[in-house]
Amino acid sequence: MRYADAKDLKRAQDLGVHSGAVHLSRKSIAEGKASSMALAITDKRKILGRLEAVASVWSEYTILDPFIDKCLKLWPNSQYTFAYNRGNKIGEMMRGLRWGIGIPGSLAVNPIKKKCLLTSPSGKLITGEPYEFDEVGIIIFNAVINHRL
Repeated sequence: MRYADAKDLKRAQDLGVHSGAVHLSRKSIAEGKASSMALAITDKRKILGRLEAVASVWSEYTILDPFIDKCLKLWPNSQYTFAYNRGNKIGEMMRGLRWGIGIPGSLAVNPIKKKCLLTSPSGKLITGEPYEFDEVGIIIFNAVINHRL
Protein backbone atom coordinates (compact mmCIF):
# COMPACT_ATOMS: atom_id res chain seq x y z
CA MET A 1 0.00 0.00 0.00
CA ARG A 2 1.28 3.36 -1.00
CA TYR A 3 -0.65 5.80 1.19
CA ALA A 4 -2.10 3.78 4.08
CA ASP A 5 -0.24 3.47 7.37
CA ALA A 6 -0.78 1.16 10.35
CA LYS A 7 -3.32 3.54 11.91
CA ASP A 8 -5.39 3.57 8.70
CA LEU A 9 -5.39 -0.23 8.57
CA LYS A 10 -6.42 -0.50 12.22
CA ARG A 11 -9.28 1.95 11.69
CA ALA A 12 -10.42 0.04 8.60
CA GLN A 13 -10.42 -3.26 10.49
CA ASP A 14 -12.35 -1.76 13.41
CA LEU A 15 -14.94 -0.11 11.18
CA GLY A 16 -17.50 -2.88 11.73
CA VAL A 17 -16.94 -3.17 15.49
CA HIS A 18 -19.19 -1.52 18.05
CA SER A 19 -19.24 -2.74 21.63
CA GLY A 20 -22.87 -1.83 22.33
CA ALA A 21 -24.38 -3.23 19.14
CA VAL A 22 -26.49 -6.32 19.68
CA HIS A 23 -28.76 -6.66 16.67
CA LEU A 24 -26.78 -4.87 13.97
CA SER A 25 -24.58 -6.55 11.39
CA ARG A 26 -20.91 -5.64 10.97
CA LYS A 27 -21.77 -4.17 7.57
CA SER A 28 -24.44 -1.79 8.87
CA ILE A 29 -22.14 -0.65 11.69
CA ALA A 30 -19.33 -0.09 9.19
CA GLU A 31 -21.60 1.91 6.86
CA GLY A 32 -22.51 4.34 9.65
CA LYS A 33 -18.98 4.69 10.95
CA ALA A 34 -17.55 5.09 7.43
CA SER A 35 -19.77 8.06 6.76
CA SER A 36 -18.73 9.80 9.99
CA MET A 37 -15.06 8.95 9.55
CA ALA A 38 -14.91 10.22 5.97
CA LEU A 39 -16.62 13.50 6.89
CA ALA A 40 -14.03 14.13 9.60
CA ILE A 41 -11.03 13.84 7.25
CA THR A 42 -9.84 17.15 5.82
CA ASP A 43 -6.28 16.25 4.81
CA LYS A 44 -5.80 15.41 1.13
CA ARG A 45 -3.17 12.76 1.73
CA LYS A 46 -4.99 11.20 4.70
CA ILE A 47 -8.12 10.48 2.64
CA LEU A 48 -6.00 8.55 0.15
CA GLY A 49 -4.53 6.38 2.90
CA ARG A 50 -7.87 5.78 4.58
CA LEU A 51 -9.59 4.88 1.29
CA GLU A 52 -6.77 2.50 0.41
CA ALA A 53 -6.96 0.83 3.84
CA VAL A 54 -10.75 0.56 3.87
CA ALA A 55 -10.75 -0.94 0.36
CA SER A 56 -8.26 -3.59 1.50
CA VAL A 57 -10.68 -4.74 4.22
CA TRP A 58 -14.16 -3.96 2.82
CA SER A 59 -15.45 -4.50 -0.71
CA GLU A 60 -19.00 -3.15 -0.26
CA TYR A 61 -19.60 0.04 -2.23
CA THR A 62 -21.82 1.47 0.51
CA ILE A 63 -18.80 1.47 2.82
CA LEU A 64 -16.33 2.80 0.23
CA ASP A 65 -18.68 5.47 -1.12
CA PRO A 66 -18.22 8.10 1.65
CA PHE A 67 -14.43 7.89 1.26
CA ILE A 68 -14.67 8.09 -2.53
CA ASP A 69 -16.94 11.15 -2.28
CA LYS A 70 -14.58 12.88 0.14
CA CYS A 71 -11.60 12.06 -2.09
CA LEU A 72 -13.35 13.62 -5.07
CA LYS A 73 -14.10 16.76 -3.05
CA LEU A 74 -10.54 17.12 -1.80
CA TRP A 75 -8.97 16.27 -5.19
CA PRO A 76 -11.13 18.02 -7.85
CA ASN A 77 -10.01 17.72 -11.47
CA SER A 78 -7.56 14.95 -10.64
CA GLN A 79 -6.90 11.39 -11.76
CA TYR A 80 -9.42 10.34 -9.07
CA THR A 81 -12.18 12.40 -10.66
CA PHE A 82 -11.25 10.96 -14.06
CA ALA A 83 -11.27 7.42 -12.64
CA TYR A 84 -14.70 7.97 -11.06
CA ASN A 85 -16.23 9.53 -14.16
CA ARG A 86 -14.85 6.89 -16.54
CA GLY A 87 -15.80 4.05 -14.20
CA ASN A 88 -19.32 5.42 -13.95
CA LYS A 89 -19.66 5.88 -17.72
CA ILE A 90 -18.18 2.50 -18.65
CA GLY A 91 -20.14 0.73 -15.89
CA GLU A 92 -23.43 2.14 -17.16
CA MET A 93 -22.54 1.23 -20.73
CA MET A 94 -21.54 -2.32 -19.78
CA ARG A 95 -24.61 -2.82 -17.63
CA GLY A 96 -26.74 -2.02 -20.67
CA LEU A 97 -24.68 -4.44 -22.74
CA ARG A 98 -25.01 -7.15 -20.07
CA TRP A 99 -28.78 -6.75 -20.03
CA GLY A 100 -28.90 -6.67 -23.82
CA ILE A 101 -27.13 -10.00 -24.25
CA GLY A 102 -28.77 -11.60 -21.21
CA ILE A 103 -25.84 -12.18 -18.82
CA PRO A 104 -27.28 -12.44 -15.30
CA GLY A 105 -25.74 -10.11 -12.72
CA SER A 106 -25.37 -13.00 -10.28
CA LEU A 107 -22.98 -14.89 -12.58
CA ALA A 108 -19.90 -15.85 -10.53
CA VAL A 109 -17.36 -14.75 -13.14
CA ASN A 110 -19.04 -12.07 -15.17
CA PRO A 111 -17.03 -11.89 -18.42
CA ILE A 112 -17.90 -8.22 -18.93
CA LYS A 113 -16.79 -7.25 -15.43
CA LYS A 114 -13.56 -9.21 -15.89
CA LYS A 115 -12.82 -7.21 -19.06
CA CYS A 116 -13.53 -3.83 -17.42
CA LEU A 117 -11.65 -4.05 -14.12
CA LEU A 118 -8.17 -2.54 -13.92
CA THR A 119 -5.14 -4.23 -12.42
CA SER A 120 -2.19 -2.19 -13.71
CA PRO A 121 -1.40 1.51 -13.10
CA SER A 122 -1.43 2.40 -16.80
CA GLY A 123 -2.79 1.11 -20.07
CA LYS A 124 -6.00 1.44 -22.03
CA LEU A 125 -9.57 1.27 -20.80
CA ILE A 126 -12.02 -1.05 -22.54
CA THR A 127 -13.12 2.01 -24.55
CA GLY A 128 -9.56 2.44 -25.89
CA GLU A 129 -8.82 5.57 -23.83
CA PRO A 130 -5.38 5.62 -22.23
CA TYR A 131 -5.24 5.94 -18.46
CA GLU A 132 -2.63 6.36 -15.75
CA PHE A 133 -3.85 5.83 -12.18
CA ASP A 134 -2.15 5.25 -8.86
CA GLU A 135 -3.47 2.60 -6.46
CA VAL A 136 -6.30 4.82 -5.20
CA GLY A 137 -7.39 5.67 -8.74
CA ILE A 138 -7.62 1.97 -9.54
CA ILE A 139 -9.62 1.36 -6.34
CA ILE A 140 -12.08 4.13 -7.27
CA PHE A 141 -12.45 2.97 -10.88
CA ASN A 142 -12.99 -0.69 -9.93
CA ALA A 143 -15.40 0.15 -7.09
CA VAL A 144 -17.57 2.26 -9.39
CA ILE A 145 -17.50 -0.41 -12.14
CA ASN A 146 -18.55 -3.09 -9.63
CA HIS A 147 -21.31 -0.84 -8.31
CA ARG A 148 -22.69 0.02 -11.75
CA LEU A 149 -22.60 -3.51 -13.15
